[in-house]
Amino acid sequence: MDIHHLLVIHLGDIQSKITYLGFKYLIGKGISVNKSRLIIAFACIGALFSGCATVTPETNLPSQKLSASIEKNKTRVIFHNTSNKLLYFDASALIGIKVDGKGIANIHFDQYVQIDLTPGQHSLDLSHFDAVTFRDSYEFTAENEIMYVEVFNGLISTKFKVLPSKPVNFETDFEPVSLIPSEEGNKSKR
Repeated sequence: MDIHHLLVIHLGDIQSKITYLGFKYLIGKGISVNKSRLIIAFACIGALFSGCATVTPETNLPSQKLSASIEKNKTRVIFHNTSNKLLYFDASALIGIKVDGKGIANIHFDQYVQIDLTPGQHSLDLSHFDAVTFRDSYEFTAENEIMYVEVFNGLISTKFKVLPSKPVNFETDFEPVSLIPSEEGNKSKR
């Protein structure tokens, strides 16, 4: 088995493809380099483009159907990812959400996750990976029956904005985060 096959077998999905293609390109150009250093360099470059989940889901989520009933005496909070697609790679737009120290979900571009919270003050931790993991902590107040909260990437932070009302075309512009194993009351997949 040659070095090319080892690269593909031992490295992760995107990372291995970037590493392999970069390695093959330099060898094809006749550039003589130390193979182990080259592998490490391209593995690091590949890691920059292979974002990962930043939150481990720890919370049972309600049905992610927008028409699902809300628990009695609770506020339905709908977090949706509005990160700029032109500025961020798909992997870095994966935003991790924690409320009161518990992982809720990781949501991609144009995805939402909804959760029922007790009205009042809550901590909100947001994170995303873009070469390094950016983690930001905030406080917010759950106060209406239904709240729409944008989450999005900043240059060196992950931010949020509570909206005064449901965004126009929300149902067509956003899709729910996937749940395991069914749609009703299970932990989130991402």
